[in-house]
Amino acid sequence: MHGTTGVPPDHRLQKELAALLPLPVLRPSSAPRLTEPQRRAVPVESIQHPLSVYPSLLEARL
Repeated sequence: MHGTTGVPPDHRLQKELAALLPLPVLRPSSAPRLTEPQRRAVPVESIQHPLSVYPSLLEARL
């Protein structure tokens, strides 16, 4: 018996399995095919700042 529902889990599972829909069939032709690898240049931007910048960021501005 399930503590919250008061129903045995296997009975509840059988009821829910009847209501579930089958998964869609994926066809290989629906996915785009790439003939050669598509490579893009990734920017090498740093999100870090020099250590000298951080004290000014932490100061309270009134």
